[in-house]
Amino acid sequence: MTDVFTLLKSYDLRCEQMARNLDLPVSAQEEWRGLGFKVSNIEMAIGIDAVVEIIDYCDTRKLPNTVSWFHGVANVRGTLAAISDFREMLFSEPCAMGASTRIILLRTGGTMIGLLVDEVTGIRNSPNGVLDEVIGHLKGDLASFVKGCIRHDRMFLPVLDYERLVSNPLFLSVQSKTN
Repeated sequence: MTDVFTLLKSYDLRCEQMARNLDLPVSAQEEWRGLGFKVSNIEMAIGIDAVVEIIDYCDTRKLPNTVSWFHGVANVRGTLAAISDFREMLFSEPCAMGASTRIILLRTGGTMIGLLVDEVTGIRNSPNGVLDEVIGHLKGDLASFVKGCIRHDRMFLPVLDYERLVSNPLFLSVQSKTN
C-alpha cells in the first residue's frame, strides 16, 4: 500500500508533466498588473509590485526651505514617509484636494515615499505587458518618468517608472531655490 505522501508526490509529478504539454499563449506569461491613477486628467499606471499602500491625504510636517510640491513628512503607522504632490512637481499646478485625492505609498530601498495624486482609478491589467513605446505627446516633465505604456479600454496609459522617478534630480531636489 502506498502512503499519502508518495501518492501526492505522484499527482504533483503528473500535473507538472501535463502542464509542460499545454500550449499557453504568450500573453498569459507576460501579463502585467498595475495601479491606475490620475494626475491633472492624465490617467497613468504604476506596477502593483511598487505599491505599498494607498491612503487618504493625511497631516504632514512641512520642512523649512523646501519646494512647494514637497508637502513634507507624514507618520504612517510609525514609518516616516516623504509626501510629494506629483501633479505640482510635473505641471506646476497643485493637486486639487478633494474626496478622491489619494497618496500612493511606495518603498524604495529603506525609504517610504508618497505620491499625492488626484485620483486612484483601480487595478489595471495588460495581457501584453508594458509596451516599449513612450507616448510622445506627454506634457511637462512626465515623459522623463515614463518607461512605456499599457493598453486599457482602448486607451494607452503611460506607465510610471518609479525607480527613474526617485533617482531623478528634479524629484531629489526638494530644497527651495529661493532661500
